[in-house]
Amino acid sequence: MKLPFALAFSAILLTGCASHCPTAEPGAAISTSETAGDLARRGHKLAEQGQIEAARKLLEQALVLDPQQAGALFDRGQILLSEGQLQLALADLDSAVSLTPNSERYLGARCVARAVAAPVNADLADCNQALAQPGGKANALIARG
Repeated sequence: MKLPFALAFSAILLTGCASHCPTAEPGAAISTSETAGDLARRGHKLAEQGQIEAARKLLEQALVLDPQQAGALFDRGQILLSEGQLQLALADLDSAVSLTPNSERYLGARCVARAVAAPVNADLADCNQALAQPGGKANALIARG
C-alpha cells in the first residue's frame, strides 16, 4: 500500500485537535512567557492552515524549550512525513509515541509513516494498537488497509 505524503499528512494532522488547539492567534509574536505547549499548539494551528514553514519554526522553538513536548514532536513528524523525510518523521513519531503510548493519533500517525516507508513490510502493530484506543480510528483504518 502506497499513500501519497500529502494524504498521510492531511488525514492525521487534521483529525481532531481539541486537546491542543491554541487560544492565541497562530501568527502572533512569540512571548518570553510562552511555554513549549503554547508554541506547539500555535505551530499545530499554523500547520492546519497550511503555513508549514511558520509552523516548523514554532515547533522547533517548542522543542528547544522542552525536547519531550509530544505534540510538537508529533506535528513536526507530520511535516517531515509530508516532505518525504521518512526516517526523520519516524524518529519524531517514535518519540511522541514513547511519551504518550496510548494516543490513537500518535500510534495511527506512526502506522501511516511505517506503511509509507515500507509498504510491503509495514508493522501493523501500531495500527492495531491505535484501533484499541478510545477516539478516532480513521487514520489507523486507512493505513492498515
